[in-house]
Amino acid sequence: DGGGSATYVCRPAGEKDVIVLSNPSDGAERAVANGLVVYSTTPPSDVFDRASLKAEGTYYTPYSEIVVEATGVSPAGTPAEIPEDVEWTLSDDAFGTIEDGVFTSNGTLGTVALQMNYQDKVVGSIEVQIVDPTSASFAQATMVVPFGKSAEVKMTASYYDDEYDVTHPVIFKES
Repeated sequence: DGGGSATYVCRPAGEKDVIVLSNPSDGAERAVANGLVVYSTTPPSDVFDRASLKAEGTYYTPYSEIVVEATGVSPAGTPAEIPEDVEWTLSDDAFGTIEDGVFTSNGTLGTVALQMNYQDKVVGSIEVQIVDPTSASFAQATMVVPFGKSAEVKMTASYYDDEYDVTHPVIFKES
């Protein structure tokens, strides 16, 4: 029902610790009389099976450099060391290049999958979208910088996806 007792806890793939992924309405988990537990009966191991990939976001400006964080996962979902001979590829090379988990956009707009391959098989994939933001603004309305000093000026951007009628934050990256 989404109340204070509604809590979602899991151990993410390739991680050792269990974490709370939901935001209980009471601000913290509370004791409950019942629950639903889903678990694997696969014996834990440290043999590499796949990779869990993460990036800072999903929507990026053209010419961004995107770093992908990879975590090795065993068949049981426990941590596993990523083999040294994995390769990185893009689902479509027309979007740029990827090397050692760092994707460099060439400015082509659209969706591309960043993939980790091992033994001629895709073992991890994450999609990113390269978009022209529909709006951008300075993070601060005003800023005072003393003479002779420098300051970082931050901007925020968003992308309106009219297909789904939703606005997404866009991550600016240096080109």
